[in-house]
Amino acid sequence: MSKSPFGLKSLDRIYDKRNQLNLSDDQVEEIKKLIYDFRLAQTDRKAAIEKSKIKLRHLKSDKAAAEQSIMDAIDETHRLEAERDKALCSFRKDVRLVLTDEQIKKLENLRKTRKSNSHRFLPSIEKEIIYDDYLESQ
Repeated sequence: MSKSPFGLKSLDRIYDKRNQLNLSDDQVEEIKKLIYDFRLAQTDRKAAIEKSKIKLRHLKSDKAAAEQSIMDAIDETHRLEAERDKALCSFRKDVRLVLTDEQIKKLENLRKTRKSNSHRFLPSIEKEIIYDDYLESQ
């Protein structure tokens, strides 16, 4: 399962809780496809970020490297990270579009139950709350 700053695992939980959410077969298939496509694309994004970080480390250690080259490499790394985060935001929105309003409410209740039973995951919960607040403002 992939690690994500916004909790991709929560999308897997949607799929795992398909019976509790009363997902139709069509919804299950659509969510499976979204997860599959997203993970493939996200793998490429992560690889590009890692390559960019390697290049940046190399430039930083090269005494002959121009300062502008280093600054450009920093900008590129941050651009790639922003692209990854934006893709995740779009992906989560796409998954929510598959769900009915009732299913979204059930999912939120399942999330609240999980959060109240798990104090050790506080940092990831805070990220989910911040992200959910961001989605609501859109």
